[in-house]
Amino acid sequence: MDNHTSMSETQQLKSAIQYIITGFLFASLTIDIGWIPEIEGLISVLWFFIGLRMTKGLNWKFKYAYYLSLYFLFAYLLTTIVNIQTPLTLPSYYYTTHAILKVIQMTLVFLGMKENSSSMRLDITLFSYYMICLIGTFLGGDDVSFLIWGSVLLFIYIVYRQLKKCKQDAIDCHLVMESNNRISTGVIIIGYCISLFVVGYIIIWIWPLISYNYHDLYKPTYHNLDVLDVTNQIEGWDSATIYNMNEYQNLYVFHKQEKLDKRYAMIDSEIYCNYGHDKYDVEVGMIDFANGEQSYQIDERIPDYLTQIDSFFNSSSSGRRYYRVFVNPFDETLNVTLEILAPVSTIYNEDDEEQSIAITGEFKYYEYGDTYFGDMHNYKSQSFYAYVYKSKWVFND
Repeated sequence: MDNHTSMSETQQLKSAIQYIITGFLFASLTIDIGWIPEIEGLISVLWFFIGLRMTKGLNWKFKYAYYLSLYFLFAYLLTTIVNIQTPLTLPSYYYTTHAILKVIQMTLVFLGMKENSSSMRLDITLFSYYMICLIGTFLGGDDVSFLIWGSVLLFIYIVYRQLKKCKQDAIDCHLVMESNNRISTGVIIIGYCISLFVVGYIIIWIWPLISYNYHDLYKPTYHNLDVLDVTNQIEGWDSATIYNMNEYQNLYVFHKQEKLDKRYAMIDSEIYCNYGHDKYDVEVGMIDFANGEQSYQIDERIPDYLTQIDSFFNSSSSGRRYYRVFVNPFDETLNVTLEILAPVSTIYNEDDEEQSIAITGEFKYYEYGDTYFGDMHNYKSQSFYAYVYKSKWVFND
């Protein structure tokens, strides 16, 4: 290197290594509280990119590690926006690919650093990092023991110490690199953060248009069944029809059609049904969302806590189902069909005191163009409660 090259045109290797060390620590020591994981991820991908951008000309290992850092910038942007601003779920193979590429990148980084450091123990560094990855993959979770977490912290510290040795060697040898970077570090950080907001705002409007899925209009399976009763013009619902399935069960079919007041991107539904002292279970048979010409694909969801209270539902002869549907924001009318399977005795209930079958439902309409943000999302909610009274359905909308 030309001895007359000014320091403004050079970058010290120790600075690049410090960026990489910081990026490694923020990627390894995750604190899952509030927005902290997102902030840690942002710092990690940016600091890795900046450090490898400074070292990419030293050897081919750093060069290819730098190319991978470009991928991780994009991957972080995509993952963060999808997870925070939409209810969509990225496929598992995406995260598997992400993890494999991260291991490859870190291996290249360690190999590249070894070429410029005589003090670094490459075997210890690689072993410690691979152990961090293995423990995190196969032994991670909320119920891990203190011993496992302690071993992870120990391996992180070992890698950190080896990287510090590389930095010290760079300082002792006054290692410098030619700088071919025309964009400052500050501009990169500011530009990337702005891009998160810009792309995130665009995704808010795009994801509903790529999420909804039509299938052939639902073909009723009950059109040949005997009609026992029809209640028309129930508040909020067009009709409730009772069909005779067999000598043990009746099929209760409810229809609802409404003019949507706004453009909605998604609807979450919770349907809960129970009965009094009948000996047969009441079941949510089907729920169908349509626009009059086509039906939407329904995603039946199981909440995390359902397994904890499933035995309670079974013992009390109750049933609860959760549905999600992504709707075309430009559909103006929504048709909902709900089917309930129940014992035949419910239709013959003449007791004023006892409700032999009851249904509770809630629909949450998520407005098109809003940010999702999980439970904090601003949505329109509609609820209904229906029960059999003197062989007739009574609705409260």
